[in-house]
Amino acid sequence: MLRETNVTVAGNVTRTPEIKHRKVDGRPFTVIPIAVNNRRFDGNAGQWVDDGVTYYDIICRGSLGANAHFSLDVGMPVVAHGRFRIHEWTTDAMKGARPCIFADSVGVDLSWGITSYTKGSHTYPTSEDEYDSAPPPPSEGGPAAAPDAGYEAEDGELLADEDGVVSEEDAERLLKQPA
Repeated sequence: MLRETNVTVAGNVTRTPEIKHRKVDGRPFTVIPIAVNNRRFDGNAGQWVDDGVTYYDIICRGSLGANAHFSLDVGMPVVAHGRFRIHEWTTDAMKGARPCIFADSVGVDLSWGITSYTKGSHTYPTSEDEYDSAPPPPSEGGPAAAPDAGYEAEDGELLADEDGVVSEEDAERLLKQPA
């Protein structure tokens, strides 16, 4: 029997969600980088205190990914639920790991504000433009540049490599076009 670790996290989007493409078949997916502020109760002080930050990449496929890319932006509070994995990456100069969640669902955390909901589904933009990939920034545990930092699926295949991300400029242009 296969056992998976399912988790639910709540945090804030740290960078614009990125569209990447599976290396194997070119299918798009969205990566939502979030920061979760950890807190603990300090018995001596009798209050809750900040206890660091954990960064996660939320991996969204299919219509969830397209809708997330179209709907979410930097600073928005989100809740995500899905399968937990550790993504390990290596460059010539360094190696590291980053926690990832392959999302079953993602939503705006209404504890911090209100939102409007529109029923329907968005699609990924289509473009023949070149793609550029970027690992997490150094502030989130990534190297200054890691051209081969892709994401692995549950079966170990690479989802993206250095050709996996649409530029922010192209994404903005494409999102303005009708679906």
